[in-house]
Amino acid sequence: MLWMIGVAIKPASEYWDSPPVWISKESTIQHFINITRFNAGYRALLNSFVVAVFATSISMIIGTAAAYGLARLRQRGDIWAIFFISQRILPPVALVIPLFLLMRQFGWIDTYQGLILPYVAMNIPFVVWMMRGYFLEIPTAIEESAMTDGCSRFSALYFVVLPLVRPGLLATSVFVWIFVWSEFLIGLFITQTSATTTAAVQLPSFTIANDVLWGEMAAFSLLMATPILIMGLLIQRYFVRGLTLGAIKGKCLVRSR
Repeated sequence: MLWMIGVAIKPASEYWDSPPVWISKESTIQHFINITRFNAGYRALLNSFVVAVFATSISMIIGTAAAYGLARLRQRGDIWAIFFISQRILPPVALVIPLFLLMRQFGWIDTYQGLILPYVAMNIPFVVWMMRGYFLEIPTAIEESAMTDGCSRFSALYFVVLPLVRPGLLATSVFVWIFVWSEFLIGLFITQTSATTTAAVQLPSFTIANDVLWGEMAAFSLLMATPILIMGLLIQRYFVRGLTLGAIKGKCLVRSR
């Protein structure tokens, strides 16, 4: 990270100095300015953000609901959970051509939905597998107690179970976000213009015919890494909290009244 920051702000004349220059006396932001001259420029970051937000949100909503159902299905839940995760084992390279043909049939090439739909389909199995493990850690007695106090099955899930698995929700969301944010192959096939080019697809454009623009590549990589670093800092406290912290006994009874 330190080397990437250094390359992003120092002039190209200092790239190959020996010994290496860690902190340049001639720091510059020219590499950040030059990014606007390539392909989608900074719009690629916006495209990736939009796609990642929608794909992560939809994957988490559908996957969490499915995971909860499978966690309470006993033996049948085990069988279906294995089926779900087996779909995630398929490598993207085996799916990209069929996905391209399907998106072309829908007229969704070079559109946001043409990216979001495949990402949702590929991440739901991962969400189901991860969240089912967290739901299994929650004793069913907690839900039964909540329903005795007046909760429906849905309100028991929303007010009691989900707060208990919040660390799992956040951790799984971050993993899904990272996959969508950094995915390259599907984005390369589905996007064709700067209108939908994602950051991962934009990054290789800094490698030109006979040269590699290290400054621009480092600057763009730094910008790509920043959202993930911020997310990690914001939710790190949830990773060390116990799954049973924050029980809210009586909330459903109050709500039901």
